[in-house]
Amino acid sequence: MLTLLTSLWIVTSGSLTVGLAQASTTTESVMVEGNNVAGWVQRINGTMSREKSRVSLPSATMSQTYDMKSVTPTSQGLLPIEGYDIAAIDPSDYDIPIEMNASILRWITYFTGPGKQTIRIWNERKGRVEPLISSKLKEAGLPADLIYLAMIESGFVDSARSHAGATGPWQFMKITARECGLRVDDEVDERRDLLRATEAAIEYLSMLHRRFDDWPLAMASYNGGQGRVRRAQKRAGESNYYALADGGYLPKETTNYVPKIIAAAIVSKNFAGFGIAPITPNSPREVTRVAVTAMTDLDVIAKLSNTDIETIVALNPALLRAYTPHGTTMVAIPVQDARAFERKYARLSSQDRRVLREYKVIRGDTLSEIAERHGLSLPELKRINNLQSDQIELGQLLYLDGTKVNAGAPSHYTVQAGDTISGIAERHDCTAAELRKLNGLNSSVIQPGQRLKVPRSNG
Repeated sequence: MLTLLTSLWIVTSGSLTVGLAQASTTTESVMVEGNNVAGWVQRINGTMSREKSRVSLPSATMSQTYDMKSVTPTSQGLLPIEGYDIAAIDPSDYDIPIEMNASILRWITYFTGPGKQTIRIWNERKGRVEPLISSKLKEAGLPADLIYLAMIESGFVDSARSHAGATGPWQFMKITARECGLRVDDEVDERRDLLRATEAAIEYLSMLHRRFDDWPLAMASYNGGQGRVRRAQKRAGESNYYALADGGYLPKETTNYVPKIIAAAIVSKNFAGFGIAPITPNSPREVTRVAVTAMTDLDVIAKLSNTDIETIVALNPALLRAYTPHGTTMVAIPVQDARAFERKYARLSSQDRRVLREYKVIRGDTLSEIAERHGLSLPELKRINNLQSDQIELGQLLYLDGTKVNAGAPSHYTVQAGDTISGIAERHDCTAAELRKLNGLNSSVIQPGQRLKVPRSNG
């Protein structure tokens, strides 16, 4: 646990500014205000003075990022430190274990330096999701600070998707999501539903904590898998997370994962102390969930809710099509319209629940291109229109029942020098395999100037 100090000191070399050392840098233990804690120093030109200097974390900005699990601070990312007062960091302010060490200090430096703008954005978004997540964590008896695990996983973006295919605010892989009771198919992806995903994450984290009886190990297992953590413990002959991380027994991402969560919690609760400008948190979404008992177009739901389809789509990111699936679906609508919606929906005929979409064939169209533009597979489009072949005629009217939400023609991207298929895919919220398939590529080899189709953003 962190020993509470009035100030933290590091050694500097003359007028040169000294940052937190990387693992490859020579380090030295120093006495700090009568407490023996580790101080991290860089040796510059082989000389080092013994002059005390206050440590601070100055301002910097960086562009927004959504996949923090893959970010690692580098020597270029560490900014000068002159006057960092840690008196405000009280372990009793946190309900996950706080242990100040080199890794956590390095991530504090990052989030108050080059990552400062990112963590400001994340804390703005936190205002929208915090009431729901915090109430669910409290209800389950779990630490409230586990909200920062979701912060690191997704930056609180409902549609966030990792290069490996993990999706949603809690970044579930399909197999884990289904094991936790989430629906994931071509119509509904409950990993993107904040309520359902939070409930699943609580179930999963509770199970991990029961098995390890330790929150750092449970969080590490959430990231790297419990089997991997168990094998690391066996190889190391240690059960402590930091012993595993410092000894190189865990993957790099998992080694950074827990310190990143703890640093995000510390910085988020101490904006003023770290000299970060205050934010205006996003307002929570005031919604209620209503039972839609049969397949119904989102256009119809929007009209019954006295709102627009964009609002319904934004409130229901788990719905992948422009309609609800068969059976009963709980749909989020603006809270003030719930009773009116229920009355109107009860009077709705089955014919009035659907708005049939149409498309008129123009010159140059092919059936496969029309299907792709509207988020359908070729067999699905043929089934909807009772077509036995791929032949279509100019002016022919096709029904597009089943259109995906926000579907449309793909955007395009021109390959730049240094680009990779995986990098382009990650920036456009898809996997490298999906991007290769979209462009008919048999390999990941691309050339500068090449024009690629990329999925159109859902916003």
